[in-house]
Amino acid sequence: MFSFLCSWAIWNYRLLIILFSSTDPEKKFAHVEALSAKSYLLHLFPSFPPEAYWLCIGFMGPLLTTLFYLLVLPKFEAMALKISLEKSVQLKGIKLEAENATPIAHDESIHLREMIREAEEARDAAIERQRILMQKEVDKKQKELDDAQNAINANHHDSISKETTMQNEINALRQAKDNLEHELANSEDLIKAVFSLDQGAREMLFSISDGRVKNLKVFAQQDHRANEWFGQLYATGLATSFDGIASLTPLGQKLVLKHQLLSNS
Repeated sequence: MFSFLCSWAIWNYRLLIILFSSTDPEKKFAHVEALSAKSYLLHLFPSFPPEAYWLCIGFMGPLLTTLFYLLVLPKFEAMALKISLEKSVQLKGIKLEAENATPIAHDESIHLREMIREAEEARDAAIERQRILMQKEVDKKQKELDDAQNAINANHHDSISKETTMQNEINALRQAKDNLEHELANSEDLIKAVFSLDQGAREMLFSISDGRVKNLKVFAQQDHRANEWFGQLYATGLATSFDGIASLTPLGQKLVLKHQLLSNS
């Protein structure tokens, strides 16, 4: 729309000058009517009517100009820009070829070599600084990793040691429990055995422990109830016999040992 208005103003500049002039309105109208009579279109087309003049000047001309500006002109601008860039590239190539063909002076070559050497030294120094920084960072991370691994190993060894100690304590407690249960069972057996014996059977038990009874027949001659008493000892598991020799079982030995301890105390 703005392009069309600008184009219309260009095509009708004489009309705008007349309208904004300071002359009388009657003179303005006369000048406006005279525009079509003085148009250059009459020189090309003598029979050109005034209505066609105002149609061309007021609408067709500005419209065609706007379309040309929006549609056709950008293509020409693109072509012109492309040609300009190609020429610029060609000029740069020619300039570069000329510079390459021009020999470098001795002083300038020395200066260039010095600049190259300084640039290489600066590059090597920067690379070395970066390598040192990276190596320090790697060493720091490795130390942290080693410390963490050592802490894990120490905790693992402590855990194993504590676990072994606890397991030994558990085994000792289990063994003590088993011993207590065994002692309790033996004590119950001893109590039952003692209360089931007659006085003579008890004396026979202690006599066997002292070694005074070596043969049941000898003991039977001393007391006619010897066989009955020995039967009680045999039934309670306190004594056993083989080949006519009487001996104490472990239960009988424990009973005699406890009797001796109580007697000595």
